[in-house]
Amino acid sequence: MPWLAGRLSGGRTAQSEGLQLPLLQIGIPDRFIEHGSRDSCLAAAGLDAASLNATIEHWWAGQGRERLRSAGGA
Repeated sequence: MPWLAGRLSGGRTAQSEGLQLPLLQIGIPDRFIEHGSRDSCLAAAGLDAASLNATIEHWWAGQGRERLRSAGGA
């Protein structure tokens, strides 16, 4: 779906079309992560599968139905 990247056909953005897309930004924390295996480093950063799943489920549960509708109320 082209609008997932923030663009609609013709160069329009999702926001210009009145869509409110919930956004969760996940990234590497701004702190030192001790050396270790890839799996232990991902877990320490909260980027392993279990941590990502928990973060996304918690965030999604906090999204009200009204935030998931378009700006036009559809």
